[in-house]
Parts: sequence; C-alpha cells; structure tokens
Amino acid sequence: ISLTKMVRLGDVSPTIWDEIVEKMEEKLVDRDFQEEDILIDWKKLANKRKFDRELFEKYGFLKDIILHPRFQYVKQLIEEHADFRGVVADPIMPWTTAII
Repeated sequence: ISLTKMVRLGDVSPTIWDEIVEKMEEKLVDRDFQEEDILIDWKKLANKRKFDRELFEKYGFLKDIILHPRFQYVKQLIEEHADFRGVVADPIMPWTTAII
C-alpha cells in the first residue's frame, strides 16, 4: 500500500481507504469483516487539523497558553478592571518618525 497519495477533501471518501479495506479483508479472511464495521470520520479529523493549523497561524507556539481557560479568565479580569490611562502616556513623536 502506498500511503503517499494526496487526498483532496470533498464529498467522497479518500480512495486510499478502499485499498486499506481490501488489504485488511485479505488478512482477515477467517473473520467476519465488513467495511461498514470500521467507521472513520475523516472529515471530522480533517476539520480538526485545519482548525489547529489556523490557531497555530494566529497564536504561534503560545496557542496552548493563550487559549487556556485560566489565561482567558485573567485576561478578562484585566480588561474589565485595569485602568492603564495613567501608566501609558502620549507618544513623544509620531510612529512614522520613530520607525524611520
């Protein structure tokens, strides 16, 4: 079995699954095996991996820390109760001048 095939996600299942089922049926001839006995929800797994990639693109390696419930709770408390108006002053020069 060649597992290096590219699988395009769509309305049909990947063709590699058919090859795997055929090989399993050959190996498990003495047992009662049907393709429907093993259900793999490949769309759900693909959507989960896509979601994980998008989160990693947004938050990077800090994804697990930023999305942790305690971090979210502390962030919410800070946003609701902290007042940074006296701490952060107006900039001395405009950003474009500072960058140049």
